Amino acid sequence: QQLNEGERNAFMTSANQRRQNLLHSIAWEFRRLLCMEQQLFTKLGVPGFDGPTVDANTVELQSRVCSFLHSAFFIRSRVGEDQHDAMLHSLEDRLQAAVAAQQQETAVQMQTTTTTNMAPPPPLPYQAFGSVPPPPPPHGLPPPPPYSPFGMYNAPPFPGSTMPPPPTHDARSQQQQQQQQQQQPPP
Repeated sequence: QQLNEGERNAFMTSANQRRQNLLHSIAWEFRRLLCMEQQLFTKLGVPGFDGPTVDANTVELQSRVCSFLHSAFFIRSRVGEDQHDAMLHSLEDRLQAAVAAQQQETAVQMQTTTTTNMAPPPPLPYQAFGSVPPPPPPHGLPPPPPYSPFGMYNAPPFPGSTMPPPPTHDARSQQQQQQQQQQQPPP
């Protein structure tokens, strides 16, 4: 029994080793084939091929191109060269028309995007409230402050104007005022 078990383990080990060697040789054959296809299609100027590479995204794109080409050759052998050429020319015309339409649509979208993204001019003060413009100030009064989109209180002072100092909120002055009010007898 131990002899049978040893022979079985040896057989399993040798079978696994042969399987691994076969997998490695097949993988290297596919790598060589891939390299030759990449070089050939690069020389032919096929889109997506820029020499040998192992980048996963590039190889995925290249595999899709190769799949399309293999399908095209299969169809060509089935329908004949003349019909296949006619079909490819009509496909080329449709693709060129679709690309031209897409480019035109993109150009129109770019034009509308640039015109709609322009900021409108800030409204004048009287336009903000939907009323008529205010009358001119009477003589002797200073002109109104300039319009500010931040509101009347954030507008910078105009030349020649003086603004009152901001109120102080001193805690001592408030306490003194309260004490004075408390000291005064009620009327």
